[in-house]
Amino acid sequence: MKKIEKYILKEISLTFFFIVGILVASLWVIQSLKFMGPFLKSSEGLLSFFYLILLTLPDLLVIIAPVGLLISIVILYNRFHADRELPVMFSSGYSVWQIARPALFFSGGVTLFIYVLSIFILPASFGRIRDMEMQLKSSLPSVLVQEGVFNSFGDITIYVNNKIGNNIKGIIAHVQEPNKNPYTIIAREGELVIEDRMPKIFMEHGTRQEKNLVSGELSVLYFDRTIISLAEEGKSTPHIRPKKPYELSVFELISPDNITLPHGQKLYAEGYQRLLSPLYSMAFAMIGLCFLLYASFRRRGQSLSIFQAIFVALVLESLSLFLMNLGAQSWYGIFGAYVLMIGTIFVCFLILRKEAKI
Repeated sequence: MKKIEKYILKEISLTFFFIVGILVASLWVIQSLKFMGPFLKSSEGLLSFFYLILLTLPDLLVIIAPVGLLISIVILYNRFHADRELPVMFSSGYSVWQIARPALFFSGGVTLFIYVLSIFILPASFGRIRDMEMQLKSSLPSVLVQEGVFNSFGDITIYVNNKIGNNIKGIIAHVQEPNKNPYTIIAREGELVIEDRMPKIFMEHGTRQEKNLVSGELSVLYFDRTIISLAEEGKSTPHIRPKKPYELSVFELISPDNITLPHGQKLYAEGYQRLLSPLYSMAFAMIGLCFLLYASFRRRGQSLSIFQAIFVALVLESLSLFLMNLGAQSWYGIFGAYVLMIGTIFVCFLILRKEAKI
């Protein structure tokens, strides 16, 4: 690799890590402001919160890396053009392909890294997030039950008007279990407790209103003290639970055995989407390079080319997501998404390999 190519590789690397760092930090701050409140009242909850935020990093990187790569290429090659470095490179005998090659090399590395995240690390992180969610619901009800909002725990939805520690006031609890009459409990006050390793609420001075689904009659029971469990039915052994599609590995999602399942096609779409998403990095990089490098030979400057690169990248991602959504019902959607992505990369490759005429 020549010195000029090493220089471009160094610049694209630094720019990319800087952009991705800013984007990840911004999203982490937004998540912190949104979800940190209920965890602040417990040191254990605060540590769990930071661990949960860390577990979201693989998913953030899969989403942010392609965007960060496109932004980095636009910024870097636009700077090369503004500083007259690109004309000097072309005058020195460098072709479009040679100038684009360091960015493509780096994009290939990012694509491989995203493949590792998407195939191996992402399902494990999602699985750990769900495990912690179940664990937190069982061990930290005082953290997870927030005042002034509706809190869902399986078949139970709870509203608390005021909460100080584990003591709560102004309670409304609606319970709607499968194949049973729904009922609503309204209580003046109560307490969040852990009993037999299960989160429960002791409530005092209230009413229990139950509606008969057959007759439509409403019955009202007044009580001095009652208790409801916040644990979902069948969750007494939280380590045994069905996996969500995003927790499954790619090999489980695209397994031929899924064809017999009611939602087998959706599992296939999820699996092939996970294999397709890393290619956004390479596609976005090549789109940016095609527009930014060949803009150097236009008199209209770079502004139009920057807009065109961003627009084409947005169209590509929108169409790919649309086709993958269709893929949940038909194989044609999955096939179309792959043809679109691979076709875009191939066309950009041909454009970059073609010698520009100055």
